[in-house]
Amino acid sequence: MLTDRKIKAAKPADKKYKLYDTHGLFLLVRESGSKSFFVRYTLSGRRREASLGKYPALSLKSARLLAAEYQSIVAQGNDPRIVKKQIQLVDDTSFKTVAGEWLTKGKTNVSDDHIARIGSRLKNHVYPYIGHKCVKQLRTPDIKEVLDTIIDAKKFETAERCRGYISEVLCYAIMSGLCEFDVTTPLRGYVKKPPVKHRPALIELRDVASMLQKIWDYSGTVRVRYGLRLSAYSMLRPVEVRTAEWSEINWDRQLWEIPAEKMKMRRPHIVPLTTQIADVLKAMQPFTGDCRYIFAQPPRDQPMSENAINSALKRMGYKGEQTAHGFRGTASTLLYEQNYHGDHIEMQLAHVEKKETKAAYNHARYLKQRRQMLQDYCDFLDGLRLGTVDTNEIE
Repeated sequence: MLTDRKIKAAKPADKKYKLYDTHGLFLLVRESGSKSFFVRYTLSGRRREASLGKYPALSLKSARLLAAEYQSIVAQGNDPRIVKKQIQLVDDTSFKTVAGEWLTKGKTNVSDDHIARIGSRLKNHVYPYIGHKCVKQLRTPDIKEVLDTIIDAKKFETAERCRGYISEVLCYAIMSGLCEFDVTTPLRGYVKKPPVKHRPALIELRDVASMLQKIWDYSGTVRVRYGLRLSAYSMLRPVEVRTAEWSEINWDRQLWEIPAEKMKMRRPHIVPLTTQIADVLKAMQPFTGDCRYIFAQPPRDQPMSENAINSALKRMGYKGEQTAHGFRGTASTLLYEQNYHGDHIEMQLAHVEKKETKAAYNHARYLKQRRQMLQDYCDFLDGLRLGTVDTNEIE
């Protein structure tokens, strides 16, 4: 039988595979790392399968209830897919219901964390106003009212994101035959975006050197101390650092292999283990080597909290000057200033051009050059910290 632990531990393979539960329920794990529930049933002597939804948007408990419901309909001699569609057409055309289906079935190219963030924004800012309304009856003024409420709270970026989400839900509803028009079209450009705010990041060598010295002198918990160092060295996003797992470390090949489902762009990513990154990992082994997560929090094996690194930087006096995400900006700026190849830098930052398809994407591209570049960068940071690099060197 399936458990949440077993589902979360299921890793993508070269080919998609299935994990089975009761009532014909099974989980399909695709090559991309996405996980979806299906139910298998037999009707009139023919075996059939139906999609229930994507995990974790659809929980294991809910999937089991749906699977049992499908089998109950089959026991009455009816086809569950037809019955479900008839029920949906009568009762389930509210915006909230259609949006939930769009999240589980229509958003397959983004990470689970990103889907959760979308769901949270819809729940907080959209559902209270139009969640109960039939998608076919929505009008442009209804959507404008939602946006105005968010704009009044000075949440301009959230307002524009929600307009986009509503548009995507309505396009999904059009394809499903539930409505005919995207009533958000007249509202394109309605939300006036404020100037882009870049995440704070130190780029002056003297400032970077001073920050690194403070990081190495920091007296917080062991996971935060080494989490700070790994953030500085690895060029990874904060979520990829704090949720790092021991199973991702390939000591034989000296690589940190992050699966697609944990990456923002849903593509696997490789971090070469420089001497410094390997030293950080080895330093953590006595503390969390028997845990799932490298920066596990006691007493349960959970990843380091989302705000741990940023809070430490604020305590060191870097509020408004440096963030956990800002380490990526620091690395990018310094490497470009030292004339490293842009393709190598962007690849190590896990930036992917929108026009590049998944089939064409090669996460091991430029690996030899990236390994040398990252080792050079880690050595450079150590030189800044120890005072062996001239802080005027690239200024």
